[in-house]
Amino acid sequence: MARHHATVELRWDDQWNDVTGAALDAAPIFVGRGQSAEGDQAQPGIASFSLETRDGTYAWRNPTSPTYGKLRRGTLCRIYDGTPPTPGDDNSSLSNTTSHVAPSLVSPTNQGLLVCAWANPNPAGTYTLPVGMTAATALLSNARSAFRAAYQAIAATGATGTRTATASASQSFVAASVIVNGDNLVVEHTASASAANPLTTDSDTQPGWWAIVHTHYAWDSNRGDDQIPDFPFDDTGGWIQLADTGTLVVNDADATNIRMKAWAKQIRVSGACEIRVFGRDLDLGGSGLFGSPLSSLVVVSGVDPYYPKTHTRVTKLPAIRDVSGNKRVVPVVTAGALKEIDRARAPIRSAIYRTTMAAEFDSVRVAYWPCEDGSGSTQLASAVPGVEPMTAFLDQLNLSSYTGFFGSAALPTTKVGSVAARGRVPHYTGGTYYRGLFAVPAAGITDTAQLLSLYCTGGTIDRVKIQYATTGDLQLRVFDSDGNLLDESSVIDFNVDGTQFLLSIEMVQNGSNVDRLMFVRKVGLDGSVEPGAGSSGTFAGLTIGRVWHIDVAGGSSAGLSFGHQMIGNSQRLVFNIDRALAGWAFERASDRIRRLCRENNVQCEIIGDREQDVRMGPEGSNSFGGHLRECAASGGGILFEPKQFYGIAYRTLGSLYNQEPAATYTYGDRGEIPPPVEPLPDDLLTNNVVTASRSGGSSATAAKLTGELSVEELGEQEASFPVNAPDHALPDHAMWRLHLGTTPGDRFPNLSLDIDALALAGKTALIQATDLLDVGSRVVVDGMADAEDFAPEDLTQLALGFSEEIRMQRRTIALNTVPEAPYHVAEVAHAEYGIIQSDSAVTAEALDTTETGINITCGAGPDWDHEANFDVIIGGERMTVTAVAAMAGTFPNRTTTLTVIRSVNGIVKSHATGARVETFHKSSIGL
Repeated sequence: MARHHATVELRWDDQWNDVTGAALDAAPIFVGRGQSAEGDQAQPGIASFSLETRDGTYAWRNPTSPTYGKLRRGTLCRIYDGTPPTPGDDNSSLSNTTSHVAPSLVSPTNQGLLVCAWANPNPAGTYTLPVGMTAATALLSNARSAFRAAYQAIAATGATGTRTATASASQSFVAASVIVNGDNLVVEHTASASAANPLTTDSDTQPGWWAIVHTHYAWDSNRGDDQIPDFPFDDTGGWIQLADTGTLVVNDADATNIRMKAWAKQIRVSGACEIRVFGRDLDLGGSGLFGSPLSSLVVVSGVDPYYPKTHTRVTKLPAIRDVSGNKRVVPVVTAGALKEIDRARAPIRSAIYRTTMAAEFDSVRVAYWPCEDGSGSTQLASAVPGVEPMTAFLDQLNLSSYTGFFGSAALPTTKVGSVAARGRVPHYTGGTYYRGLFAVPAAGITDTAQLLSLYCTGGTIDRVKIQYATTGDLQLRVFDSDGNLLDESSVIDFNVDGTQFLLSIEMVQNGSNVDRLMFVRKVGLDGSVEPGAGSSGTFAGLTIGRVWHIDVAGGSSAGLSFGHQMIGNSQRLVFNIDRALAGWAFERASDRIRRLCRENNVQCEIIGDREQDVRMGPEGSNSFGGHLRECAASGGGILFEPKQFYGIAYRTLGSLYNQEPAATYTYGDRGEIPPPVEPLPDDLLTNNVVTASRSGGSSATAAKLTGELSVEELGEQEASFPVNAPDHALPDHAMWRLHLGTTPGDRFPNLSLDIDALALAGKTALIQATDLLDVGSRVVVDGMADAEDFAPEDLTQLALGFSEEIRMQRRTIALNTVPEAPYHVAEVAHAEYGIIQSDSAVTAEALDTTETGINITCGAGPDWDHEANFDVIIGGERMTVTAVAAMAGTFPNRTTTLTVIRSVNGIVKSHATGARVETFHKSSIGL
């Protein structure tokens, strides 16, 4: 009997520990992930199993157990088939004369691709390319390029020997190399201007597998350090780190140290496709790092077939309980990252607060008072530990009253003209750099009123005052300890009346003078941010020490709003924070999810083209999980938990459009989709009157008045969708959701597969395709002609959820699916979806069962034409259109004749005049 491998591992002692035997011996392993229905919120994944513990190994409460203090709630768990990638050599044994080639790295088919990425400070010694590598050319020939990603095609069959070369310099190191393998690959490299290099493979053992490598490097020069992020480039999810060179000495005038990390990732593709090998150039000046054409090559790790099922954390771990008297088990329940994220229900701080408190500013941030305190507060809290709160003169303030800054929570507004708040600044060294937000009413404030005073110690300047002048102008003035005016800038035409802005003041001692800069960056009420305007100059013969306290407002400044008051000792302090000031308005949904995950230290993967993703409105007040779900709901994509790692994944709406099938099953075949197949008989997905609205903004409504699933046919099926999108985009959101709600189709919550039966039938490729399915994958079920209650068309669905049960000798999977048809969108030159024909066309004559010249009336829709064959469906009969005659008549009664091939789906029938004529592959306009 076939056995299907599933490995269960728990992580303690900084390593993965295999508990598969104890799990499979005790009870079935259950894995559930994804959504239960379209429109549902993303749900935490779950995995459950029991650990048999006859010898007390998993008696985690027992101090004598080897898992005591290690197995507990929060322990990471992963379940998978195959072999996970593992880190390779840490390169600590590199030498100038050693060849480093992993013997296990063998192309699994006649052809594959070896992707190499490395850096090379003129290495000394001899390098060896693996047996089978051909046409080893000068991949890194540009002497001024410090890093390139390059490729070499290899042919494992018939190639013999190795290539060697020698270079001379101080030290050699590289990142990684991996095999790429797949079906009908089209490979394109971006390391040079040469054309795409076709590479075709035909693999029965690993269809559609790609392994991709990425490297990231940093260098130590005059301006930086050698720190590298923990995740490769912009896509942070699903990567396995293969190598870390550590900090290496470089014999170069412009860089003293360099370091590289390398990651690999496996993905699945089908059909014609391409891989782009990413590279990045670094110009280090005249000498460059590359004196030889080829760098030393170290193959760090191979990437074997790997089918992850879930990455979770233990949430329930009951005490050991007796099952039979002879055997004891520990029931284990685990959950995905969404469960942990959802437990944090409190709103996260504002975009400006999070940006200001980012770790990159820790070393230069001296004091920071956000001023976002609630209306019942008695002081303005400090965000910097050890810094005193700002004193709020409550009789002069309306706290939490100004909401104009999208990137901030509500801020205070002055009621009268006296000083409204005062903050004490701790000791610091260096220059003085102030940043703060203000909003001036349209009527302005009183001339000579104070926006801000910085009180200083240790120099001739005792007070720096930012003073309001007529028509919104500002002036910077400095005074001594007796209140005498020492110097002042000219009146600067900033025109701040009726605006909100970031004010920046910089004062730095330069010999016997003080260099000064005042800068204003205005933020529009629509979220736009102006480039800003500034004025610089010098206070001659004066000195400035440090700021020891600040006063905000004063001198008849009633109506002035303020917040986010900060002092720093370097120009690196928050300055160009345009996106945060605007609450990240117009940010794409996937970019917001990725950014939020980074801010909250959650690993994240984005699937789809971020550059084409839906744009969001400004961030509002919400929890971390609430923000993630808002992005998914507004962007139209799918938020879920990835299989490859513990974290979050988001699949963009665009990635759901016009997919090729990831797996095709045959109805009733052994192990595939058994009868009966029944959809849910409900109208959960049907909405023919749809309103999209933005909180605090506008709304738009779209309705389908006639036709299938319309108001005319069903009555009003209303739905309202909260959407965080720019107001001008709300009509598009309403139309898209109307399209989703009025495209016919059934949802199937339980398409079941018997993996054991598939294995017995020898359907290895179909098992692999099933293991590679993920949330949002398209699945097709053919052979539906044998189902009496279904049209003889293939059932095409999107998989939104998975439920898997694993036993010692049996594995079954149930797919929760929804119709895929709504995601057919118009795409130029697409073979199936490149045509948008009239949706109001009808037959202009009665048809018998064989007629192939069909007269139609197009109605109010666009003219029909023929650039390539396409299919139509009339009364359930599918026909292929091979020609379209010239249009005749006048709008809206244009007519034409279609030349067709009849009954391509096996349906043979006659049709009456007025029967609807629809394109079989319907296309719509995507969001």
